[in-house]
Amino acid sequence: MRPRKMSLRSFWPTWSSAYMKVPCSVAAGHGVALVPASALIVAVPGVVVRPLRPVPPPRRIWAVTPGEPAAPAAHFLDCLTATAAGPARAS
Repeated sequence: MRPRKMSLRSFWPTWSSAYMKVPCSVAAGHGVALVPASALIVAVPGVVVRPLRPVPPPRRIWAVTPGEPAAPAAHFLDCLTATAAGPARAS
């Protein structure tokens, strides 16, 4: 079976329900959890979010492509890299 190619118009990012399971378990009184900031998109009633102190080390995220990425994918990777570098600082 060959994988289907997706056009950018047919791609819809999805949010896994796994991100809701952990905070909902905490809200139900089953303990505490460490979650990435990306899991905090939706507030869960009964859950208090507190940042870790000191600030934890950054996460390393890798992009995997089949060889050289096509121009749209390369542009997307450039945008991700620029975002990960943080805001530009005036000199």
